[in-house]
Amino acid sequence: AKPYELVIIGGGPAGVSAAMQAALASRRCIIVDKPKVPPIESGLDISFAGPTGLWSKALRDTAKTVDVRTLRSMGISDSNIWSQIRDSCIDLATQNAKYQLKRLDLYKVDYLQATADLSVQGEVSCTLPDGTVTRLQTDNVLIATGSRPRRVPSVPFDDERVFEIGR
Repeated sequence: AKPYELVIIGGGPAGVSAAMQAALASRRCIIVDKPKVPPIESGLDISFAGPTGLWSKALRDTAKTVDVRTLRSMGISDSNIWSQIRDSCIDLATQNAKYQLKRLDLYKVDYLQATADLSVQGEVSCTLPDGTVTRLQTDNVLIATGSRPRRVPSVPFDDERVFEIGR
């Protein structure tokens, strides 16, 4: 296979932006990204290329359309309300991920859901979710793996009202 001019490890905002810039400069590139959440049935990682604070932005957007007080006055239980809010946030994240993948396709940027290993010079070894390994030849690697949220001990991360995606 023809070597890539750039392999980008990380599919967040910085990795996608770098891929777009490389594509605009007519460079053959690929994004290798380990899914941050388990992919949905179609294989889509709904957190792919999400902006910084994707989930808080989705929650803010959902808050504009879901009136909790009105739903409670209608006798709808809190668990059903929070389920609706969670589903709305997931829908927004899914729309974003699909849009970003369409952009990559338009710019002819390849995308691979895998874990990258840089132990061999000039090669990125990629372990796919099914365990198979793909080797990508390249002389240029950009590592854009982002950061992780900090857990505050006094905050109850119960996945009911307080969520942390990607841990």
